[in-house]
Amino acid sequence: MKLSRLSLPVSILAIMLLVLAGCQTLDKPAAKVGGEYAPDPDQFRTEHIRVGQMKILGVEHLEPFLRFSQMGWHVYYEFHILDEKGKTTGQFISFGSYDSANEVSRALGNIKGDQRRYHLDFYEVNRETGQMISHSTLGFKSSETLPPYDTIRDEAVSWFDKYEDDKRK
Repeated sequence: MKLSRLSLPVSILAIMLLVLAGCQTLDKPAAKVGGEYAPDPDQFRTEHIRVGQMKILGVEHLEPFLRFSQMGWHVYYEFHILDEKGKTTGQFISFGSYDSANEVSRALGNIKGDQRRYHLDFYEVNRETGQMISHSTLGFKSSETLPPYDTIRDEAVSWFDKYEDDKRK
């Protein structure tokens, strides 16, 4: 299953929803890890991934982590860039799904009733305050079932590889 771009009207609506919800900080800090908010440690599995010179912490949530409760944003997988001390840099990829975006996508006929639309996003967050610095949508997937962690990890590793190449240029 490859990533695909979302149609323009839904992209604009998703941006409007984020603005209206005022999503500037992480909503539900259950624990703090390396200065960045994270879910309860009993609710996920992790792995360390090396991409070129970068160290990545892969996180598979065993139960979807609801980060922005007012938006119904379910986070399934995360991939955090670590610094030389093994702490998060505040840069990470998140794979999740918004309840509201799925309702809109369904209403517009972009997904079927039994499908869910997932997004793969890159974030940069201030480690001290939790304030979002930047956000980029890397792509979308539509599926009747949650794509496996390994599939999304491969997509994230591919993106991090390109990201590292771009930083060297």
